[in-house]
Amino acid sequence: MEARLLEIEEQLRKMGVAMEALQQENESLRQKEQEYSEGAMPNHIANNQRERGFVGGGTSASSRQAHARRARYEEVYTTDRPPKQPRRKSSKNISFGEEDCEGVLYPHDDALVVTLLVTNYTTRQILINNGSSGDILLWEVFTKMGIDPSKLKPSPMLLKGFSGNVVQPLGTITLLVIARKGAYIATTMTDFLVIRAPLSYNTILGHSTLNRLKGVTSTYHLKIKFPTKVRVGEVRNEQALARECFVQELK
Repeated sequence: MEARLLEIEEQLRKMGVAMEALQQENESLRQKEQEYSEGAMPNHIANNQRERGFVGGGTSASSRQAHARRARYEEVYTTDRPPKQPRRKSSKNISFGEEDCEGVLYPHDDALVVTLLVTNYTTRQILINNGSSGDILLWEVFTKMGIDPSKLKPSPMLLKGFSGNVVQPLGTITLLVIARKGAYIATTMTDFLVIRAPLSYNTILGHSTLNRLKGVTSTYHLKIKFPTKVRVGEVRNEQALARECFVQELK
């Protein structure tokens, strides 16, 4: 009986030692946590902790101590590291050079007249007018595209022609415009004002559509350049056709 009591006392003594060690470990952890709470923890440490999903460093004392050591290591060894620079997206520079003069007859004072796809309809004699905010489509071209006239929406806007006369649009319609050279394509949706007027141009595109295409024009090189996902595309001017349109406008 006495031996059994001695065995129980020994077990209780060991449990007391273990409890004392655990209390000392918890006290040490509380002191470390207090040091971090009183001081300003670096943002990058707090962010890293949140990203890892840590709330208190774990459920056990050992996991919390390991987390505190990692945090201290990051504080000492990462504060002097230069911040990561954001990766810049590669930009496609658009420029014009002597090679863009090939095929252009100089000297010239010609307008920029091109051919583009409008709703998959190859449309020639398109005047590029950087000074206009509106986009014009002639009634004759509209009917050739086979679009139902009932799709036109009323337009309260009045247009002033080149000769100063006022034109009432027949309506407005939104159509797809495609600038293309080979596999390099840029597209945008354009709100056209459909008019009936004696113009030598089938369509007039203003700066609003050019901006949506991110198109850059050069009247000297008679060309439009635009960015695509692959490289910079371009549309050349039809110089002979531009001169024919100009002569017809003078008549």
